Amino acid sequence: MNKEIIFLANHITYFVSHRLAIAEKLKSLGYEVTVITGRKKKINENQCYSLVRSKGIKLEVVEHFAGTKNILSLLTFLMFVIKMCRQNNNKILHCISTKSAIVGLAAAFITRTEVVCSFSGLGLLFQKNGNRFFFKYKIFLIHCYFRFLLKFVTCRFIVQNQQDKAKISETFLVEESIITLTKGSGVVLDDYVYNINVKRNVVLMASRLLKSKGVFEYIAASKMLSNLYPDWTFLLAGEPDADSPDCVDYAELMRELENSNVEWIGHQANLSEVLQSARIFTLPSYYNEGFPKVLIEASACGCAIVTTNTPGCRDAINNGQNGILISPRSAEELFAAIEKLILDNSLSERLAKKSNHFAKLNFSIDDVFDKYIEVYHSFR
Repeated sequence: MNKEIIFLANHITYFVSHRLAIAEKLKSLGYEVTVITGRKKKINENQCYSLVRSKGIKLEVVEHFAGTKNILSLLTFLMFVIKMCRQNNNKILHCISTKSAIVGLAAAFITRTEVVCSFSGLGLLFQKNGNRFFFKYKIFLIHCYFRFLLKFVTCRFIVQNQQDKAKISETFLVEESIITLTKGSGVVLDDYVYNINVKRNVVLMASRLLKSKGVFEYIAASKMLSNLYPDWTFLLAGEPDADSPDCVDYAELMRELENSNVEWIGHQANLSEVLQSARIFTLPSYYNEGFPKVLIEASACGCAIVTTNTPGCRDAINNGQNGILISPRSAEELFAAIEKLILDNSLSERLAKKSNHFAKLNFSIDDVFDKYIEVYHSFR
C-alpha cells in the first residue's frame, strides 16, 4: 500500500507552480496526496485553491501567513501539522522549502513521522542580508536546530545543485547518501513550444522582484540597450515579494522604470506565451538559487539565455552552447552579452535551438518524478 504524501508549503502559489505536476502524477499511481499551506495575501490564491482541489488533492489551508514573524501564528501552523501527522502512521511529510522544513522537522520529531526536505535553493536563510551579527546569530541557531532534530528524525533531502548538496551535508552533519540531486523541479515539456516563426525582437526577464535577482542590473542594462536598439522591446515580468527582506522598494522600482524603456508586465499566469515570443531571456541573479525553473521554461521555449555564473543558474546552461554566463552584479557584462545576441542573429538562433534540445534531454518532469519515487521508497 502506498503511503500518503503530505506536502507542507508556505503558500499555495509556489506549490502550484513547482509541485502540482508531481502531485498529479502521484495521484495517478494511487498515492493519497494532501497539501497543507498557509496564506500569502496573493490575488490568485483562490484560483490556486480551486485548481488543487479540482485535481482530487486534499487541501488544508491554515490561518498562518507566509513570511510572518508572529510566533503564535507559527505555533498554530505547527500544531495543525502535528494534528495531521497523527491521523495515521502510513505517511511521509514532504516539506518543499527551507521555512516549511523548520516546521516540518519539529512536527516529525513529535509524531515520529518520516520526512523529506526539498530545497529549491537555500534562499535568504543562508544568504547574508542586513546586520552581520544578526546574520551569524541566525545561521548559528538554524544549524543547531537542524542538527539536533536530525539526530531523532528519519529524513531525506532533495536539492537542485551540487553546491547545495555539499552545504546541506556539511551544515547539518548528514551523509550525502541521504541527499538526492535533481535538475530543478522539471516541467511538462508538451506545455512549452519552440517556434522560430513566432519569435520577436523581445528581451525578457521574469522572476520575483527581489534585489538579488538582478532586477536593477537588468533595468540599467536595458536602458542603455533600448537607446541603441529602439526596434527591440525589453520586458520585466513578476511581482515584488513583500514577505522577503530582499524585496525591491516599490518607489525605487517606479523611479528606475520611469527613466528606462523597460515595460513592466507584472505577474504572468501563462508565462510560456511570453517566453515563446522572446528571442532572449535573462536572469542576472545572485540570489541563493537552487535550479531556477524559469531558466528551464526559457530553454524549453527556445530562448537564447543570459544568466550569471552562480550556483543553480550556471547548472541550467552550457556556457556558449545554449546561453552565455556573466558575472553577478554587473550591468555592464549583462549589457555586453545581450548586445552580442542582438547583433548576431545567427548566434542567437543557434543558442535558442540548442536550448530547446537541452531542455528535452534534461528537464522532463518525468525524470524528477522518478527521483521523488526513489526517495519515498527509500523509507521502506
